[in-house]
Amino acid sequence: MAVFHKIVKLVKNGVLMIIHIYAKVSIKIIKGERNE
Repeated sequence: MAVFHKIVKLVKNGVLMIIHIYAKVSIKIIKGERNE
């Protein structure tokens, strides 16, 4: 069970990281389009 909880924690952290990076990229693209 302990291993399962570790995997769930890693997956959650990974998903949060991906969402954070995706949000940053999306904001850059939106700002870039507005500037042009």
